[in-house]
Amino acid sequence: MNIIARKLAILVLGMTSVECYGLGVELPYDQVFSSYTSTIKQIITCGDWSAGEKSGQFRIIELDLYAQSYLYVDRVAINADQTAMEVIDGMGIAEFNNDHADISLENIHCKSVGTGIVIKALAESSHDNSRKKIIIEVNADNLYAMKGF
Repeated sequence: MNIIARKLAILVLGMTSVECYGLGVELPYDQVFSSYTSTIKQIITCGDWSAGEKSGQFRIIELDLYAQSYLYVDRVAINADQTAMEVIDGMGIAEFNNDHADISLENIHCKSVGTGIVIKALAESSHDNSRKKIIIEVNADNLYAMKGF
């Protein structure tokens, strides 16, 4: 077998291994409250949402984990018994929630806009030491769009 064929075989075997984390590991929303509550830096309640007969508030959850920020948004509402708030659904902001992202967030602010919220923050990347103002728009369906990233 020639040298090129050997290198290609090694590359293919490496890519087909059980799990490959070369691009980092994303921390899913459902693990935040089950395994990482001690890393929660802040929870910000911001704005109201309404979808069909359900309504409630948005929350922003920031974690400080692996020397970087992780950011999540969820929708909460009062439960059927009217005794407590419950999470309706939640999502992670994928651009930050990767253990190789190396982005720290500062000055996170949120305001209600129409049927959603707008999150503004200053993001600092340790990859290139850049600082950028970012804007994340989240709608009532808990979908987001990012600007400035």
